[in-house]
Amino acid sequence: MKKKYKIGIIHHNILEHKGGGDFVCAWFLESLKNEYEITYLTWGRNIDFNEVNNYYGTNIKNNEINVLYNFLLTRLKLNNRPYHLILALLELFVKKYYYKFDLLISTYNEFDFYKKGIQYIHGPSRSDYAAQLYLTDYKNSILRNFYHKSCDFFSGFNFERMKKNLTLVNSNWTGNVVKKVFGEINTITLYPPVLIDCKNTWEKRETGFLCIGDLLPEKKVIEAINLIGKLREIYKYNIHLHIIGNGTGSYAQKVKNICKKYKWIFFEGRMNREEISKIINNHKYGIHMRNYEGFGIAVAEMAKGGCIPFIPEGGGQTEAIGNNTHLLFRSEEEAVSKIKFLLDSPSLQIEIQKYLLSYTKIFSIDNFKNKLKSCIESFFNL
Repeated sequence: MKKKYKIGIIHHNILEHKGGGDFVCAWFLESLKNEYEITYLTWGRNIDFNEVNNYYGTNIKNNEINVLYNFLLTRLKLNNRPYHLILALLELFVKKYYYKFDLLISTYNEFDFYKKGIQYIHGPSRSDYAAQLYLTDYKNSILRNFYHKSCDFFSGFNFERMKKNLTLVNSNWTGNVVKKVFGEINTITLYPPVLIDCKNTWEKRETGFLCIGDLLPEKKVIEAINLIGKLREIYKYNIHLHIIGNGTGSYAQKVKNICKKYKWIFFEGRMNREEISKIINNHKYGIHMRNYEGFGIAVAEMAKGGCIPFIPEGGGQTEAIGNNTHLLFRSEEEAVSKIKFLLDSPSLQIEIQKYLLSYTKIFSIDNFKNKLKSCIESFFNL
């Protein structure tokens, strides 16, 4: 009889922000639940997998996954901030139980398990270089360095031990960032699965744009609004914009206030996968302004759903559209120029949509599951 290995999957809080990293965690749980005995190590409120399924498109029954909570983090109610302190407390928590598992997997960046495991890196957490790429307002300081090193010392984080993990990344670009940050380390690119498919013809779609993502400064949602506004004002295109996502804080409130001023902007808030699929299939275009995404699952969802997304040149998001040069820009002026050119070229729109639909087949659920299981089997030498 084949041994059923015990695997612990570690993630901050799958239902807190509901971003791309949380989506990947949900699909690790979904992909491995039948072959292995899975325990999800986390913090936060009690997990209802019906809610997980509704948002991430998984099919996990509440009795299929064991859940082990870090109740200290739950009681502190830190809301994913301060990140490094939470990471330290989570690493201490995992080291307390590491011996109970045949394999430990972190689905949110590098991790010291106290023994060799698997880490899925969206963007290195312990690097000024990476932080400056991903975070708009990041500023290094002596105090910040002291805080980070104190957290690592407190958790017993060991850099060389972490480097021995099997390292998965969400794009080839992220793999290069990991190598730049950590030096000699082998990475395997495992693209996130993209659930959305094209279900509507090009002619039946609205001539509007979608902007999908959390309302954070680094997502540059306000810049997206300004860009579409220029196309309307200068070139008189009858286009509109849907803002899909949510957030708290001053930036999110500023976005919401701007949306109220214009009849051509529709603030949709957060949507589940079914709702996102429907709105993607009803629109022709997307706009994504963040300079550096590890992968950019929203970009891949638009492309695979038959929408044409325009994105900055740089970061893993270029891999989500197969590096199509018609859709990449390095400045707002270039974005306006390329969008105008495409809006005036109906035949090119059809050509690009066909290219994207063909290319994005690599992001299938089956490809994700098969490659993930292959990585785990190689870890166990099966």
